[in-house]
Amino acid sequence: MPTINLTGLNYDQNFDTLANSGEPSNVLPLGWFFLETGNNANETYGISDGSSNSGNTYSYGSTDATDRAFGALLSGSLNSMIGAGFTNNSGSTVTELEISYQGEQWRLGTSDRSTPDRLDFQYSLDATSLDSGTWIDVDSLDFIAPITTGDVGAKDGNENAVEIANTISELEIEDGETFWIRWTDFNASGADDGLGIDDFSLTLLDGEVIVDEPGEDEDTDPEIPPEPEITKIHTIQGEGMVSPLVDEIVTVEAIVVGDFQSFDDNTGSNLRGFYVQEEDSDIDDNSLTSEGLFIFDDNFGVDVNVGDLVRVTGTVAEFTSGSSSLTQLRSVSDVTVVSENNALPTPVEVSFPLNNPSDLEAFEGMLITIPNTLSVTEHFQLGRFGQVVLSSDGDTNQPDTDGRLDQFTQFNAPSVDGFSAYQEELAKRRIVVDDGLTVQNPDPIINGREEMPLSPTNTFRGGDTVMGLTGILDDRFGASNIGNYRIQPTAPIDFQATNSRPTEVPDVGGRLKVASFNVLNYFNGDGAGDFSGSEQRGADNPEEFERQRDKIISAIVGLDADVVGLVEIENDGYGNDSAIQDLIDGLNAVEGEGTYAFVDPGTPTLGLDAIAVGFIYKTNSVKVADESSVAILETGAFDPVNVARHRVPLAVTFEELATGEQFTAVNNHFKSKGSSGLNNENDPNFDQGDGQGFWNDTRTQASQDLANWLATNPTGINDSDVVILGDLNAYAQEDPIITLQNAGYQNLVPQSSYSFVFDGQWGTLDYALATGSMRNQVTGATKWHINADEPNALDYNTNFKSENQVISLYDDSPFRSSDHDPVIVGLNLSSSVPDTGSSGGGSGFTPPIIPPVQTPDTSTPPRNSLIERVLTFSENNVQILYIPLTGRPGDPTGLGFWKNAITENNISYSPFNGDTLANFPEEQRIGYQNIINDFAASSEIVRLFGQNDSLFAINLVYNNAFNRPAEEEGLNYWNNALEIGDVTLANLALEISLGAIGSDVSILSNKVVSAELFLERLQSLGMSSRYVGEEAEVIASEFLSSVGNTIATQSEIDNVINRLPVM
Repeated sequence: MPTINLTGLNYDQNFDTLANSGEPSNVLPLGWFFLETGNNANETYGISDGSSNSGNTYSYGSTDATDRAFGALLSGSLNSMIGAGFTNNSGSTVTELEISYQGEQWRLGTSDRSTPDRLDFQYSLDATSLDSGTWIDVDSLDFIAPITTGDVGAKDGNENAVEIANTISELEIEDGETFWIRWTDFNASGADDGLGIDDFSLTLLDGEVIVDEPGEDEDTDPEIPPEPEITKIHTIQGEGMVSPLVDEIVTVEAIVVGDFQSFDDNTGSNLRGFYVQEEDSDIDDNSLTSEGLFIFDDNFGVDVNVGDLVRVTGTVAEFTSGSSSLTQLRSVSDVTVVSENNALPTPVEVSFPLNNPSDLEAFEGMLITIPNTLSVTEHFQLGRFGQVVLSSDGDTNQPDTDGRLDQFTQFNAPSVDGFSAYQEELAKRRIVVDDGLTVQNPDPIINGREEMPLSPTNTFRGGDTVMGLTGILDDRFGASNIGNYRIQPTAPIDFQATNSRPTEVPDVGGRLKVASFNVLNYFNGDGAGDFSGSEQRGADNPEEFERQRDKIISAIVGLDADVVGLVEIENDGYGNDSAIQDLIDGLNAVEGEGTYAFVDPGTPTLGLDAIAVGFIYKTNSVKVADESSVAILETGAFDPVNVARHRVPLAVTFEELATGEQFTAVNNHFKSKGSSGLNNENDPNFDQGDGQGFWNDTRTQASQDLANWLATNPTGINDSDVVILGDLNAYAQEDPIITLQNAGYQNLVPQSSYSFVFDGQWGTLDYALATGSMRNQVTGATKWHINADEPNALDYNTNFKSENQVISLYDDSPFRSSDHDPVIVGLNLSSSVPDTGSSGGGSGFTPPIIPPVQTPDTSTPPRNSLIERVLTFSENNVQILYIPLTGRPGDPTGLGFWKNAITENNISYSPFNGDTLANFPEEQRIGYQNIINDFAASSEIVRLFGQNDSLFAINLVYNNAFNRPAEEEGLNYWNNALEIGDVTLANLALEISLGAIGSDVSILSNKVVSAELFLERLQSLGMSSRYVGEEAEVIASEFLSSVGNTIATQSEIDNVINRLPVM
C-alpha cells in the first residue's frame, strides 16, 4: 500500500481534498486509508455536516464547505478505523515523533452521556496496513468528545474542537523504514457521536542534522544582514477580533511574559510557544489595541524564558478553535534572545463583572491581573483539560449565595426575555483558568487548593476562591457556555479553601431521618460480574463497580437516615442478584446483619426504564405500615410506554416502631432536561428558551398526575402526612415545582440550597416537599454537600486517568460518590400536629384535585385554597394587614382587636376573587376604611414610615410583602395615586398585597403561613407574653424578612422565640 514519503522533517494534512458534496467517495490524500467492518461495511466514505446518524466513515464539514475533517461514526452494523502510513526517507534515524491535530465533534449521538465518546490513537512500527502488525496505544493523543450533554444532532465541529499534541519518544525508525498511525472509534453507550480529525501535523525529531562545513576556498565571514524592521504588537493586533496583517511576515521585539514551549517541562504537552508583550515604554495610547501576542514557534529550537527580550520573525495568523480566534505569529523563521532578566511589563488590571465580554479582546495575549475575588463555579473539565471556570460577584447574585453562578429558574420565574438577559449577565462574570497544557487528562492536575495538586485529601470545591489572579489572557477553545477567553497561569495559583468539606452530615434533629439520594447509575452488571450488557450504565467493569459501591455505601452510612429514597438504581428487579439487594448486602456488611432492608413493590421491575427509584430503610426504627400497600403509578405521564415517560413513582407508608406514628414517602425521578432526540420545535415539550429546558410540559403534567394520585390515598392509609422525595429535574421556580406547591406541598429546603451544577450554574433538582401536616412535624431539612461541589476527577471511574491517578485520585469516602447532593429531613412524628397547609386537615387526607395541564399563564397565580385565603382581607387573615405595613407577624393582642373589628363590620375583601370596594354597601365600605385608616395611624406605623416620601413608603410595602423593591412601572403608578389622593397608605398596602401575582404570591403566602406558625408555636410554649414591645417587634420583623420561597422551619421559629426578650 502506498505510504507518505517523509523526506523532510515536517508533514501537514488538512483533509480539504476530501469530497464535500455529491455521492459517497473513496478519494483520499495519498497515504491515508480507512477500513470498515460490519454488515454495512463498504469502500466509500459519506459526506456529512453531522446530521446523519448512520454508521459510516465520513468527510465532515459544513454543507458544501471545502474545509473538511476525516472521521467516523460507529454503529452496530459498521465500525471504521482511519489512519495513514509513512516511510522515513529523511536520511537519518528518527527517535521521536511529534504529532498534533485538531479533534472535531460533528454530532452528539446521545444526550447526558456518562462516559464520553472518543477516537483512540495507536501507532505501529511493523504494520503494512490498518489491520496488520502490533499496535501501541498513546492515550494522550486520543480525541475525547468535548460535548457529552445537550441536544442530540449535528454540531459545528469547528466550534466543538480540541487541539491535541504529544511526542512519541524512544523510537528507532531507520532511514527507509515505515511506520503507521490509526484512530479506532470507541463504542460508547447509546448512539455514538460523529468525530473527526483535522489539521494533522507530524514532525520528525532528534534525527541527525547534516551540516555543510565551509571549504578552504570559501569565504567564512558572510555579510551581516541588516537589522529587520520592527512592527509593534498593537499594530499587528489592531482594534478588531482579527489582525489586519494576517498572512504578512513581520518582526516583533518584546518581553517574554509567558513561556509554554514544548521542550520545557511536560514535553509535548504545552502550547508549543510563548507570549510576548511590548515594554511599558512602547505601548500606544489606543485602549482598543492589545500589546500582547502569542508566538507559535512549533519547536523552532530556541529556548526562551520569562523576562527575555526577544526578536521574532514570523507570519501573522489567526488560530481558530471553537468560537475563539487567537492572533499569533506562526511559521517562525527567527527567534533571537536580545537580553535576559528584564523587568516584566506592568500587568493590566481587569475588573469583573465586565461591561461586555468582548472588552477582553483589547488585552488578548497580555499579562493581566483580576483584583476581584473569584469563585470556582465549575470544574467539570478539571481532570480532562485542567481547566476551571471562575465567576465574580454581580447583579445576578441571589441572597444567601456566594459568587458562583445560579441557575436562572432557581430564583426567577421562567421567562424567554429574562432568561436571555440573565445569560448575558452571567457572561460578564465568568472567566476560565487553564493549566497551560494541551494534553488531555494531565497528571498531576495542577489546579488545586493552595498551589498543590488535586488529590482526595486536597480537594478543590465549588465556591473555593482566588483573589488577585494573574496570568496571560488567552483566546482559544471558546464555547458558548464558557466564553472565548481564558487565563493561562504563569505561576501556581493560590486557590483558597473557602468552601470546606462537610465531614459530618448536617444535624436536622428529630427522632427519624428521611433522605433522598441519587446514586448515579448504581448497576452491578448482571450480578455476576458481567458489565457488557446493552443496558449497562455506571461502572464499566468489576473494578470500577467495587470503587463505586464503596463510595455509595460510605455516603449512605454517613447519612444515617432511617428511610432513604434511592434514585438511578438499576431496574433489574429484587432478586438475590439485583442491584438493590447488592447494595443492602454491602450496607449490612458494614453496619451489621439485618440493619437495612429494601421495599419490594411486588413487581418484576419498576417500569421499563433501565433505572428506577427505590426505598431502603432501617429495620430497627421503621417498618412498612401494617395494612398498607406499596403503591406505584403507571398511568398518564408515568405510563412506561410513553416516549416522554418518567420513572415510575413509588409510594410507601412507613410506621415508626417506637410510637406507631405513620407517614407516607413518595420517591420520584422526572424526565431530564436534555432533548433526548426531540427535534420538533412545535412540540410543547421543546425547549421554549425560558430557562426550563426540554420536556417541561411533561414534567408539569407529571406533577399534576402525582398530586392527583396522592389525593386518592394510594397506599390505603388515610393520613395527611406525606413527603415527596426525589430528583424532579426542575429548578425551584419552574412549573413542575410550582404545580406541587400549589397542590399544598411545601418545599422543606431553603431556595438558596443547591444539589447539582450544570454549565457552571448551581441549583436544586433534588427535593423534599411536604403536606402542611407533615411540614409541622419537620425538625430540619437540608442538603449534604458531598458531591456537586467536588471535582468528577475524584469519582470512581478509572478511564481517562493515568495508572498513577487510578490510585492517587481515589478514596472510599462519600465525597464525589455521585453528581447530586443528598437531601435529608428530620422528623418528630405526632398525630396531634395541625395541618396548616392547603391540602386539608383532619383525619381525611383530601388535597385538591388539579385540573388537566393547560398552557401555563404566568400573568396570574394558580388558584388554590391557601392563595385565596392569603389574598383575602378578612377575620381569618389579619396578617395581610400586618405584614406589608409592619414587616412582622401580628401579635396576639393586636390580632384579636382587629379581628373583632373586621368581624363586626362583616368584611371579606379580595380582588383575587373579583371584589371591588365600589361594590361594598356604603356602611361596610366605611367600616373597612375606618379599620385600615386606624391601623395606619398607629404609633408603630408612624414610627416605621415617619416623614419619608411616597417612594419610600411604596418600596417599604413591597419589601415587607415580597422581599423586593417596586418595579419602575408599579412605583410610578402608586406614587401618582398617593400624590393625587386616590389612595391612602393603608389602601396602598392592602391593594399591593391583595393584588400580588406570579412569584410574589408564593412569597407572601409563605410569610403569612410562617407568621401563623410563629404565633402557634408561641402559644404552645406558653411564651406569648414575650412577644411584646419594640425589641420583640424588631426581632420578629427580621425573622419574617428572611422568609421567601420556603416556609420557615420549626427550628428557625424556635431560634427566633429564644431571642425574644424575657419580660
